[in-house]
Amino acid sequence: MTKRELVREAAKAHDLPVSLAQGLLEALYDSVVDRLIRIGRQTVPGLGTVTAERRPGRARIDPETGQRIVGPPSTRVRFAPAESLRMAIRGDDPEDTPKPLVPRSDPIVEAIWRATGQRHSGKFIGRFILWLGTIYARELGEGRDFPWPGFGTVTVTRRPARPGRNPRTGAPLVVPPGLRFGFRPSTALKAGLADGPAGLDG
Repeated sequence: MTKRELVREAAKAHDLPVSLAQGLLEALYDSVVDRLIRIGRQTVPGLGTVTAERRPGRARIDPETGQRIVGPPSTRVRFAPAESLRMAIRGDDPEDTPKPLVPRSDPIVEAIWRATGQRHSGKFIGRFILWLGTIYARELGEGRDFPWPGFGTVTVTRRPARPGRNPRTGAPLVVPPGLRFGFRPSTALKAGLADGPAGLDG
């Protein structure tokens, strides 16, 4: 799904002009990126948690001189899906899927409210955020990656059942099928995190 397609679907789903739907989506993603850069972590209800982890430079041996050198530090961005997203993609019974809540005091709601000129209520913004989670579940569940310019791309891989062993008894067993989530940060997000999240400095 492209940015344009997502904006149009958001506008239709919430009976909004395309410009307002785009403003909401941009405010949402911008607030996630901003908090990632500032404090290294942001949770989007119904979607998941994105974290930025500062890793020290790795030591290696220079093949030409034989000297030990340490590379520059780096920042790793990870995505942990909300349980409701994981269960929806897996096809679990909707009755068993936890219903995420978006309190009006959530920092992401406040950020979107301010970024959009206080045009929308906190309740409406909460519904909008949860709607986005259902779109992620649909797209990822149908095998399509979900990109957003300036933020990154969420991916999911289905792992088939495979043989394994009980770590305690050594008895053979079948490991059930599962989902593996990944995240590829955009070039802009990588640049913003080049010096590590500000909240993790020192």
